[in-house]
Amino acid sequence: MLEKLLPFLMVGMFGVLVQPPISEVGFHAGLYTPETAGRASMIRMTVGATGYTGLGKRLGVDFGVAYKQGGITSECVITLTPGMESPRSPSCLPPGPGFGVEHVQRLHDYLDLSALGGVRIPVDDSIDVQFVLGPTWGMPIACLRKNLDDGTEQECPTDWLEADLRLVASAGLRVRFSERVDVSVNYRYGVNLRELDLIGSEDAFVGIASSLVAGLSYRR
Repeated sequence: MLEKLLPFLMVGMFGVLVQPPISEVGFHAGLYTPETAGRASMIRMTVGATGYTGLGKRLGVDFGVAYKQGGITSECVITLTPGMESPRSPSCLPPGPGFGVEHVQRLHDYLDLSALGGVRIPVDDSIDVQFVLGPTWGMPIACLRKNLDDGTEQECPTDWLEADLRLVASAGLRVRFSERVDVSVNYRYGVNLRELDLIGSEDAFVGIASSLVAGLSYRR
C-alpha cells in the first residue's frame, strides 16, 4: 500500500515545499472509454478537479486528481466449489469432471494524479483551442467482479492490480462564459506506458483509453 501511496505523498510534499501559484481551479466530468479484450471498448465515467499554473501567456501546467472507472479484464476461471476459483482457463474449458468454468469480467476503479503541460491558442476574444500532454498515475481503489453467466456481482481485492500509468494527449476548446468563468470540452487519448516495449508488434497499445469530458474553471 505504501508503494501505491508514494506518488500521492510526493505530490503533497511538492505542493507544500514549492507551492506553485494556482491561477485557475476547475472541475470536469465525462465519459471514459477503456479497451477490453479483443480491442473492444466499454463506456464508463470519470470526474475530477484541476489546478492550473501559468508558465507564460499561453503556456501552463494542469495538476489534477480524478476518479475514473478505468481498467477492464475478461477471463475464464476454473471453479471447484461455489465462491472458489483456481487458475484461469486459457481455453475456457473445464480440465475434467467436477470442475466448472465461469466467464468473469473485472471492472477496476482508480484514483488518478496527473501533471499535464499545455498550450492555449486564441481563436478570438472568447474562444481558445487548447492542447495538453503529460503523464497520469492511477492507484487502484476498487474492483467489481461480474459473473457474465448468471449476472451476479461482488467486490474483489485490488492488491494484485498494478498502478495505471499513461501518457495522455488532449485537444479541446475553452469558451469564456464570464469574466472569471470558462467552460471547456476536451477529448483525451491515453496510452498505457507499461506497453511501450510492444511497439512494432501486433499487440502494441492494447490498453488504449479515451475520454470526452466537459469542464468548468474559475480564474482567481
